[in-house]
Amino acid sequence: MTVDRPTARGCDVPLMRAIPFLAMLIFALVYGFVGIAACHVPTGDGLANYGGGVVGNDFLAFYSAAQLTLRGTADAVFDHLRYVAMQDEISPLGPHHPWAYPPHLLIVLTPLGLLPYLAAFLVWTVATAAPFVLMLRARVGFALPILLLAPPILQNALVGQNGALTASLIFGGVLALAGGRSILAGVLFGLLVYKPQVAILMPIALLAARDFRALAAFVAAAVALPLLSLAVFGLDIWWAFLRHLPEHMELVLAGKLPAERFPTVYVAVERLTGDRAIAEICQLAAMLAAWAGVYTAWRRSRSPSTRLITICLALPFAAPFLLEYDLAIWAVPGLMAAKRVWLGHARRFDRVAMVLWLMTPPVIWLTGVTRLSLGLLPVTALLVLHVIPWWRSAAAPTPAPVAA
Repeated sequence: MTVDRPTARGCDVPLMRAIPFLAMLIFALVYGFVGIAACHVPTGDGLANYGGGVVGNDFLAFYSAAQLTLRGTADAVFDHLRYVAMQDEISPLGPHHPWAYPPHLLIVLTPLGLLPYLAAFLVWTVATAAPFVLMLRARVGFALPILLLAPPILQNALVGQNGALTASLIFGGVLALAGGRSILAGVLFGLLVYKPQVAILMPIALLAARDFRALAAFVAAAVALPLLSLAVFGLDIWWAFLRHLPEHMELVLAGKLPAERFPTVYVAVERLTGDRAIAEICQLAAMLAAWAGVYTAWRRSRSPSTRLITICLALPFAAPFLLEYDLAIWAVPGLMAAKRVWLGHARRFDRVAMVLWLMTPPVIWLTGVTRLSLGLLPVTALLVLHVIPWWRSAAAPTPAPVAA
């Protein structure tokens, strides 16, 4: 995946070309400063932050799961009352989020429980984001401070979530595949099985790419993690996980989880119509369309950029359960478009696409605070912006060969 090299002198960039980029950078600086001050700076009163919650926000859920696992009661993460009690023991200020992940994620999180809360939060944030940021630095070329201020990355860090880990695995897998390292790509994609609604896209993509070595590595990694969790925790915790999934979706629909932060077809249709059957039908149609889009794009194109963008576009449509922090990977197409705008090589719609790729995650979160559910609008707009040029290029007649 290649982009143009940075300009040698910033003064060579005309002001009108730089204005959109600079405006977004100013927003990121202000948003980052206010967000970090509100979410991550302790007030001196335990784990309280200036926003009135707990430092690290959603990280409290991961740390609580690690603590329960260390105490030998890993299955308690699927018992809401016991899980909430553990969260309150660490800090009564945090949100009472239920646990929605398969048991093998606990194996990754457990070492964090050996550290004090604030140290564990720092390790989690750096360890999950650093690979993604460094890959971006190598491939896109922006300076590290600009990359760290990319709104999708920043939004994930503010809420203390796992979007950067997902982005690292997806981006790393795409780059490995482009470099001919099929086994590594398959393993990285297979590790996404901790988030099944994302992982399901990868075997479809690899099957379309006809890379059966990567597909075999994906299956091996995706199977190895659950088997390891069976060996560590036993079978009962998996039954608890399966029983818990319907309860988790009920919490979303009952308004006990931030449904406004779900840029998915299911939540949008259910909120609009109040009919879950209609929402399920629409979500099924969107999911099948997303799978078909990924298969078609990965079958027809070997371009890493096209393949990555297709995965980015498919994410919100492929699952009913997805939040704005899961879109941290959107920093890649957003910064690639920003680079083309900065260098004066902007394609059609690049300026609009740049704004939508980079601004959608924080906008979903900000509008969610006001109880507005608008996430599907920018997601759909991005889909239209990218599908129209692809459709036109596919429909264009092939020029007849010129006789010698």
